[in-house]
Amino acid sequence: MNKPLNKNGRIQIMLFSMCLFFSGICVQAQENESHNAPAPLFRDPITDGAADPVLFYNPIEKAWWMLYTQRRANLELPDVAFCYGNSIAIASSDDHGQTWVYRGTLDLEFEHGQNTFWAPDIVFDKGEFHLFVAYIKGVRSHWGGEAKLAHYTSKDLWNWKFHDFSDVGVKNVIDGSLIKMPNSTWRMFFKGPQSLTMMADSKDLVHWEPHHDPVIKGKPHEGANVFEFEGFYWMLTDEWSGMRVYKSTDLTHWERQGMILNDIGTRPDDTPTGAHGDAVVAGDKAYVFYFTHPGRKTHSAATLDASGVYPYQERRSSIQVAQLVYEDGTLKCKRNEDFDFYMADEDQGKDFIAQEKPLMYFTDTSSGKSIAKDPKVIHFKDKYWLYYSIPGKENSGWHIGIAQSDNLNDWHKVGELFGAASYEKNGLCAPGALVRGDTVHLFYQTYGNGPKDAICHAYSTDGIHFIRNTSNPIFRPTGNWNNGRAIDAEVHAYKQQYFLYFATRDPAGEIQMQGVATAPLGTDFSRNDWKQATDEPILKPTLPWEGKCIEAASVTERNGMLYMFYAGSYNNVPQQIGLAKSRDGIHWERVQQTPFLANGKAGEWNSSESGHPDIFKAANGQYYLFFQGNDTGDGQSWYLSNHLLQWKGELPKLISEIKHE
Repeated sequence: MNKPLNKNGRIQIMLFSMCLFFSGICVQAQENESHNAPAPLFRDPITDGAADPVLFYNPIEKAWWMLYTQRRANLELPDVAFCYGNSIAIASSDDHGQTWVYRGTLDLEFEHGQNTFWAPDIVFDKGEFHLFVAYIKGVRSHWGGEAKLAHYTSKDLWNWKFHDFSDVGVKNVIDGSLIKMPNSTWRMFFKGPQSLTMMADSKDLVHWEPHHDPVIKGKPHEGANVFEFEGFYWMLTDEWSGMRVYKSTDLTHWERQGMILNDIGTRPDDTPTGAHGDAVVAGDKAYVFYFTHPGRKTHSAATLDASGVYPYQERRSSIQVAQLVYEDGTLKCKRNEDFDFYMADEDQGKDFIAQEKPLMYFTDTSSGKSIAKDPKVIHFKDKYWLYYSIPGKENSGWHIGIAQSDNLNDWHKVGELFGAASYEKNGLCAPGALVRGDTVHLFYQTYGNGPKDAICHAYSTDGIHFIRNTSNPIFRPTGNWNNGRAIDAEVHAYKQQYFLYFATRDPAGEIQMQGVATAPLGTDFSRNDWKQATDEPILKPTLPWEGKCIEAASVTERNGMLYMFYAGSYNNVPQQIGLAKSRDGIHWERVQQTPFLANGKAGEWNSSESGHPDIFKAANGQYYLFFQGNDTGDGQSWYLSNHLLQWKGELPKLISEIKHE
């Protein structure tokens, strides 16, 4: 039986309901919480002279780190001696940038005495952290001394090994800022002669190729900082009265923009102007970290007292942060307005930790290097077979590797196919294959003969031991539109005939493009059966990302339509994968203007390219796109992997993109 509530019961219900109501408000408020940026963000508790910050996510501690020049602002020293004898100090934050804790200094000394370290920058490459820092021997009272860029490496960010000074083609350099380009080459921007920004490139962060002319000229400046945001590259330079913004699409040609942080800040310690910044993209936001001299009216306005010492208030410096926004086609920074400041951990550290490898990550080490290229997959005798290109030891010529799998991800090598005929004496590679009845038909190219390379054919009933076609080479193109070369064979049955897709070059040997030949269905694939179908390329590079090359076509049919996956640009430019379609196998239309499968981001296993595709339909009807990739950009390593595809309407999509949508 229900009893009426007494007064206390009603009060308890009311209190409980109110708690639920307000707790809901609190939860909602936490979800929508805005994070204000502390001002100042950080002051060095030891010397009060923090300057030249660089920030990154430390994946080992799972915290944000700030490295900075630790000026000795707390000491009464002659002239600018407080700017010499500096260490590189560390502050860290484990609450998304809200609180910063001083952690000490890096031990970077490699020769006797006390020396000077300025303006660090840090990157991760091939399993190691690389630190570049300006170094001046000894401690000075006045501006001077030859500055060099010292290069260190570390596995744990605490213990650093000095390697050498970076030779970038000029002397007296400071303020190195590094970025990895799409082709996996590192580019360093730095302050050179006449206080102008110069640059140099390196494949290994050790050997540098300088660009001898300044990349940023005009007004003297320092502290270049380069980063990517909103589809463009950006550079900030310190003009000692705020920061100049530059914009680029290629990291080479820069368009001068306006100034930021040149107005007077109103937040505590955020005055007069911002100096020597570091931009960080965290999540979907970008922030600029910089230092100020709060006790000065302008950045350079400091007065020596009677004893030749700058007052403490004019020596000390603070680190600040402000948000960068992309607006009206440029970057702007409204330092005096409120903004949400949250250093997201998600998706950070991707450049600093080993990228998680894909399910299929196959290579061949028989050459003494980790190299497997040009994948071709078939299903034969209840096994999946992979044919691929591998180099010989000590550059002895390319040949073909053979591997098997039960699941299309885990592969084990079962054989090799070496050159045996005279036309293969320099090598053979880039296999294509199809199964007809109980026989594997292999199509491959000769190697190392320049314009005389051609397509050959062999067949096998066990998938490993092959018999050459007596008419080899079976195809080489003719006509004044090409140079007679044929590589990267793909043979596909369509509309009662076989189509042989091949790559060739223009008469000058510069532009790689696609051609096609045909043969009847009953062919034995001999030379006399193949007829060139056109006297012009069926697909040639026209899009910016395709560079000077379209090659490695791989074709599949669905609902009467042919789909061609092809490689655009030469290896490591980067090479990326495009998609075209055709109703007759000869006339092709690109499906999209951008790569279907792009190269990976910096730090990923395929950052140098996603190239040479092979489209394969498994026994269960699932489509796989096989491809090659690497992250070295120097041709010294290649791995093979695959992506699952799913059809949406008439077009294929990567499974990862479908999930993202």
